[in-house]
Amino acid sequence: MSEALERVIAAQQKEIDWLKERETSHNKQVERVYKQLDDAFATINSTVNLRPKDWFKDKESHKAFYAHAHDLRMFLLDNSWCLSCESFNCECTEDD
Repeated sequence: MSEALERVIAAQQKEIDWLKERETSHNKQVERVYKQLDDAFATINSTVNLRPKDWFKDKESHKAFYAHAHDLRMFLLDNSWCLSCESFNCECTEDD
């Protein structure tokens, strides 16, 4: 092969290697962010499932808590969180 062709191939290979490194880096970042989101949604889910009957001094604060819990559940559902599986990766069947 000519030297010019070898230089072109080497330059293209260098760019391919760089793109592979970027892809690997981005995949690791996506996995990290997904894990963080999964942990955050699991925490929100466990919070809305609390039954704090004795925490409130009056009916208004009790109603406010459950209103906020409902809003959080809707947030979870709107963001593809399964309340049954308690995960983004729903393993429920439609028959359940």
